[in-house]
Amino acid sequence: MFWLVVAALANMALWTVMPLFVESSLRLDAAEGQIGGPFWLLSYPKHPPFWEWLIALSKLTGPLRYFTVYLIGQTFAVGGFALAAWGMAKENGREAATIAFVLGLASPFTTYVPIQVNPNIILMPFWAITLWTGYWAFERASLKAWIVFGLAVGLGIWAKYSILHLVLPIGLLFLSVPAYRRQLLTPRPWIAALVTIAVVTPHAVSVWLRDGDSLHYAMRTFETSSVEKWGLFGNFLMNVGILQAVMAGIVAVTVGWRPLLASIRRGFSFDQSTRLDWYLHAASFGPVIIVLASPLFDARPRALWVTPFVIGFAIWWGHFAMRAREVFNSHRLAQFGGFWAAVFVATYLLVRLLGPLVGGHASYPELDSRKLTKLAEDAWRTYDSGPIPYIIGIPNQGGRHAIGSIAFDLPYRVAAIEDGSPASAPWVDFNDIKKKGALVVAIGEFPANLQLVDTPVRLVGSFVRPTTRGTTKTRLVSFGIIPRSE
Repeated sequence: MFWLVVAALANMALWTVMPLFVESSLRLDAAEGQIGGPFWLLSYPKHPPFWEWLIALSKLTGPLRYFTVYLIGQTFAVGGFALAAWGMAKENGREAATIAFVLGLASPFTTYVPIQVNPNIILMPFWAITLWTGYWAFERASLKAWIVFGLAVGLGIWAKYSILHLVLPIGLLFLSVPAYRRQLLTPRPWIAALVTIAVVTPHAVSVWLRDGDSLHYAMRTFETSSVEKWGLFGNFLMNVGILQAVMAGIVAVTVGWRPLLASIRRGFSFDQSTRLDWYLHAASFGPVIIVLASPLFDARPRALWVTPFVIGFAIWWGHFAMRAREVFNSHRLAQFGGFWAAVFVATYLLVRLLGPLVGGHASYPELDSRKLTKLAEDAWRTYDSGPIPYIIGIPNQGGRHAIGSIAFDLPYRVAAIEDGSPASAPWVDFNDIKKKGALVVAIGEFPANLQLVDTPVRLVGSFVRPTTRGTTKTRLVSFGIIPRSE
């Protein structure tokens, strides 16, 4: 276990420090989290608040803010797999825990994915705790496990509502197993439900007072073509398949293909399987089935939805590897896991350093947010010498990324708003915008006769968007001013 701790800390150090030299702005999701987080609301128009609070806390560290935000991503990602391995050690032993943890360290989800700190990353440790305490609550009828289970679900909801993708399938399993279901006659599951309700209540009340906007966002549907909808479905399924193939390969070289396949067959056999087998089937693949059904309800599955699911995948493969074990080849496990870790480092560096040079517009990591922030301050100084009171972005991804990055790099707090709509910024008094004025940012040219907050926007100028590495195509960033009301 000592070497696992060393590997985990080395992974965290590498993927916290390396982006400081390769990335040049926040990724899109982290930039969006910066927009509302500094106002410490209990609910926001899109996601639950825990993610946005963490991005806001990272800004408070000043010169260390980029280090802090990358460390947050790594802590929650690696922490999720560490908790998964902890549960494995208690249920299946140290070797199974080692396999599950190496599967995590040899995946994109402890390497380049946590750079884009988002609610999926923040959910990972809560997913692991919910999975294991759920099993211990069901199987051992432990009041402590039930209470921690209820607490983990409640905190998971504060991170992202998709914790329910895990709760639903294991809840259905609970109701289908008589030995589990009989616990409904005891106070334990009801106490857990009360704990969840108590934890979630402040957020739920805030959502209710704001007409349930984050719930509407989570449950939104889209009128899209069948080609686009099923294309996203296929992309999600492809990501799941690739992850399973890589994990299967690592486990197979550790314990052998034939014993592994025999173990999995036993795990799906009604006469040889255990309740833990079926619990892990539900916890690992139940969330996938829910997402695969989403196109039937006009939802658009996203590839990154799989992020917390990987916790369950690692546990599932570690469990069946342990049951298959004839010879545990720790050297092969370390070599194969290390190989994949090196592949992710090399691929990340090649994409970041060479990608902009071979074509396309600069992507989010290539935006030089410090130079963009200076352009924004210079644009505001054409109107006022004081600090920027408000930044409004033209509503598209580029605009959201720009205003979040600028707000993150400014040395003072500024209210950043996705568009000119009060619904997008419940923390802002729009009458105050008219009194103090605002900087307007757009990626590309301004629309003709643009008006925001019932006021015409005065164009300051358009500039080539600053990047740290060359691209074959450039994009403009435009600045405008909403004048103060006289």
